[in-house]
Amino acid sequence: GVGGALNFDGTNDYVNLPVSMLGSSLGSVSMWVRTSKDFTEPAMIFYCAEVALAAGDGFGGNNELHVNFTAGEAIQFFSTGSVSVSITSPGAYSDGAWHHVAATWDRTGNAVLYVDGEPVGSASHATSNNFQFAGATRLGSPITVTRLYKGDLDDVRIYGRALSAAEVAGLAAMPPLSIV
Repeated sequence: GVGGALNFDGTNDYVNLPVSMLGSSLGSVSMWVRTSKDFTEPAMIFYCAEVALAAGDGFGGNNELHVNFTAGEAIQFFSTGSVSVSITSPGAYSDGAWHHVAATWDRTGNAVLYVDGEPVGSASHATSNNFQFAGATRLGSPITVTRLYKGDLDDVRIYGRALSAAEVAGLAAMPPLSIV
């Protein structure tokens, strides 16, 4: 990758992270992304699932939570189970520039999607499922190794709590040295 960033080729690259670090009831993920890819289908940046089912593709019937690029190059937060929560940025971000992306979720309140330190959407998360990410936690791909991300990813941070808007803005204001 560039500096210390991970580079995903969009063909078969992904990173498995330890499972059960967090769950769908409370958490946050923060990262820097850069791509100029014109995605033809959703591309997973951050993906988690309750169980490691072979059909885990990000939009199936599994209990899953992820942050992804859409086919229109917008950024989306998606959590599914018996109830789905979906937040999509109004703009596209496949411009070859670095963008800070964060998602926060709290079952007692809202899920919020941020791009470049600013909230771009929120939705009630209060009725969502409560499950642990015991099946998979990945960067760049769901379980099925489809819907692969092509681009760079840096400074991924995972939290077991919902970050405040001020905390997200602070992270977005301090890009890692590897991308400056």
